[in-house]
Amino acid sequence: MLDDVVKGILETFFIEGSTADSLLSEKGGAIGDYFTRSNVAYVLGLISKTELQRLQIIGELRNQLAHVWHVEQLAQVPTAKTKLDELARLRSEPAPDSKRDDTISPERALFQHEAIKLFAALMSRLENTERRERYP
Repeated sequence: MLDDVVKGILETFFIEGSTADSLLSEKGGAIGDYFTRSNVAYVLGLISKTELQRLQIIGELRNQLAHVWHVEQLAQVPTAKTKLDELARLRSEPAPDSKRDDTISPERALFQHEAIKLFAALMSRLENTERRERYP
């Protein structure tokens, strides 16, 4: 979902057409992957440095989880603790309380909270990104 919203921000900012479509294509486009899209959105000033950092950390965790078959706790994933600590350092409010639901570990609660919060912030960016008049 985060990849889709970053792609949407770029699509809205770019001139409409086949060139933009080709660049953003998941099938070999120069800006077709999550990390490249995130970096391009940042250098164009469409997302903040903190949002970029959070996108990178969540993307790295997601990639690690995609390659682990049997994980009962997020903390069991290699380097997950380090990445979660990085996410926690970027936060501006207290950590979510996972005690309300003892089926969710504190690590998972942090990951879910940060991903949802970032998604909401990026959706706001998408709504505020305007297609400006440009030379076609």
